Amino acid sequence: MTEGITQPGRAIVQGAGRDLVILVHGFSDSADGWHRVQPILARGRTVVAIDLPGFGQSHEAWPLPLLETYRDLILAVAREHGRGGTTTIVGNSLGGVAAAHAAAHAPDLIDRIVLADVPGLAPTPPLWARASSDRAEAILRALTRRLPAPAAITVFELVFSAAARHRKRLDIAARRAVRENYPHPSTVVALLPKARDVLRAIDELDLPGLIADLSMPVHLVWGERDWLTPPRTGRHLLAHPHVSSAVLPGCGHCPQHDRPRAFATYLEAVLGAPRDAVGQDTTERKEIVP
Repeated sequence: MTEGITQPGRAIVQGAGRDLVILVHGFSDSADGWHRVQPILARGRTVVAIDLPGFGQSHEAWPLPLLETYRDLILAVAREHGRGGTTTIVGNSLGGVAAAHAAAHAPDLIDRIVLADVPGLAPTPPLWARASSDRAEAILRALTRRLPAPAAITVFELVFSAAARHRKRLDIAARRAVRENYPHPSTVVALLPKARDVLRAIDELDLPGLIADLSMPVHLVWGERDWLTPPRTGRHLLAHPHVSSAVLPGCGHCPQHDRPRAFATYLEAVLGAPRDAVGQDTTERKEIVP
């Protein structure tokens, strides 16, 4: 564990099976984003959706070093909730980078990883850097000062929808989570310096090499309509026998938001039949500290 890391994160725990599934969201999302996938996977499994520090209900705690903090948090969840079955990490976007980093650090603890629309497999698009630049931050700050706070949050929610889903708005529960997690325009503006840190951390990590060196199964899944990380960015990794790939038709960057049932069906096929459940299924929200 990285010395000095004590950042807490929220965990939503469902199910009571021996097999463990850890769900890790992407940039600006939260554990709430899995609300349509988690209950399906929790039939006979223990499924833990976490808030990465800096997002969700822990948006004020921005951890550095970034990927090391996320890695340690994921592994703390794996150690706490593992019950002798298999352990699978499912990560979307930034969460996929964190999942791969955790698996590489503790391969004996993790049985497989599923990386959905993961960045870092190709050079960072210049648009991403421009969208998170100091100049973009200054423009966003000026715009939010001119808009009423509710209007500014609505604009952010629409932008999030456009990135996460293909031509559809977030569902009502996801919209409510956005407003709870970003209650004031300042929390939205704060995403821009966070984005710069994230891009820097991903650029410094050799993610293709890290995935190539893993011995466990790595399942890449892509939204067919993902314009942020299109499916072609991961094709070169299919040369490795432990890496497989699937594409969800008509899906955008966040399959848990855009095609939750199709994504859950895909995940259940990857996970296989769950082992015997232990105890009653429950839903629990708690704080976790690596």
